[in-house]
Amino acid sequence: MLSTYLYLLAGIASASASASLNDWKKPCTGGACTYHAGNGHSTAYGILTLKGHSSALSDITPAAGWQISGCSPDWSEGAATVTITCTGSDEEMARCAAIFEGETAEDTIVRLPEDCGTGPFARIVSTVETTAFDGGAEEHSVVLDYNFDQITHDRGEVVFSVTSAEVDGLVSGPNGPLQTYRRRSNSVVKRISKTGKIDLPPIDLHKSFNIFNASIDCPVPAEGGAGFSAGLDVDVDVGVDAQISFGFTISGKIFPPKITKFNVFGNLNGSAAAEFDITAHATGKLDTGSIPLYTAGLPGLNFPGILNVGPQFTVTGQLSADLAVEANVKTGVNWVWPNVQMVFPPDQGASSAQTSNVQTPFVLSVDPSVTATGLITAHVIPRVEVGVKVLSGLAQASVYIDLDASATLDLSIEASATANTRRDGEASGQANGCAKLDGGIDINAGAKGAIKPIFDKDITFDIFQTNLNIFNTCFGNPASKTLAAREFKMLPRADIARRDLVCPDLSLGGLLEVLSL
Repeated sequence: MLSTYLYLLAGIASASASASLNDWKKPCTGGACTYHAGNGHSTAYGILTLKGHSSALSDITPAAGWQISGCSPDWSEGAATVTITCTGSDEEMARCAAIFEGETAEDTIVRLPEDCGTGPFARIVSTVETTAFDGGAEEHSVVLDYNFDQITHDRGEVVFSVTSAEVDGLVSGPNGPLQTYRRRSNSVVKRISKTGKIDLPPIDLHKSFNIFNASIDCPVPAEGGAGFSAGLDVDVDVGVDAQISFGFTISGKIFPPKITKFNVFGNLNGSAAAEFDITAHATGKLDTGSIPLYTAGLPGLNFPGILNVGPQFTVTGQLSADLAVEANVKTGVNWVWPNVQMVFPPDQGASSAQTSNVQTPFVLSVDPSVTATGLITAHVIPRVEVGVKVLSGLAQASVYIDLDASATLDLSIEASATANTRRDGEASGQANGCAKLDGGIDINAGAKGAIKPIFDKDITFDIFQTNLNIFNTCFGNPASKTLAAREFKMLPRADIARRDLVCPDLSLGGLLEVLSL
């Protein structure tokens, strides 16, 4: 069984490395052909190898005696009609007949020259000889495409393998069973961090966003005056630093089309922080829903018709609140993960993670003249996702890892008889109450789509999950020095934003800063 070890990682080769490794003087007419692709910067560096009977796999480059014309280097899909002419040295021209070894050239997989198409291999759809009657050079009009899944001949199987990242000491090709790969996974991870050769470009995100801004029209207060507008505004400062490396293994055949093995390995380390600044002059319930904050495509790999890999890094944020009191709150979440390892499918190896929490600045201002409670949950969710498409969609899926870092603030405010409002609208006196901040991180992985027969439905599995109390403190002189005991429970994540805001009572006081940590 063919096992392919693919480590798709940028920064591992110079821009000219892949080109210099391709041997354009050696024809692919012996039943095996290897192609080096990518530059290690804008695309992942990869090696594609095909093996099959010489009548099923051939070559239309000068090394095999053919000169091609009429082929665009940008050809990436559909059919292309080109002209091939048998020319060159006697030795090279003697190889021209190789593409007709199977009695017909139709459905033969052929290597393409560097300047023809975006893929290294194509399928011959049809050929028509156009050699001049005066006995000129042998010439054919050839229709090519990348639809390897439409091959109908029976010249034996054609298997493929893809490998990226030639790192000293790593598995260098399809030479070992998966058990060997699993045993070596820990040392592989260590070599990743030591060599720095197979890391993607570092993620460095530091941006500010407004993720929610809404207001409601409030009626004229009972004591008179004019109607007014009350609102809720949420800003967030996001900081994400991450180093990502990943790879996967595939076993399969181009003909007959079949995928026999699929495994994904990933490793990342870094941190994610989000500081939320909430200005709540309206009370009630709020959920921003999942909000995309950042998306970046990462270096991928594309062999048209055979394999397409498109990784990306995203960050989403969410804030949920249930506030029965006007408040200004600055709170956040900051988690560090020095080592997260993921293996997919989960039955092919153990996934693990190490994390730690760093407290972010916390400032709380509340209305001290009411008795009320509040619950706020903030999420920042980095995700690495790798989309994989094999054999023109025979197998297609995306494998991902989510790091959901969250913080939940629980407030309890007791009305104070000494509270009052100054002429400038600010509150004075003493506020009484308690505040508790809990943190959580939930690292999970999964896949959407199907790579049959490996899996045929969406899969999700947990890698690491923990909750901890960051602080629990009281201010003023509350009747109870602790918040009422309740099960740790974050407000749930939601995909759809919703709000149920309520106008404040203007007869109450303004806001008083009660905590700054």
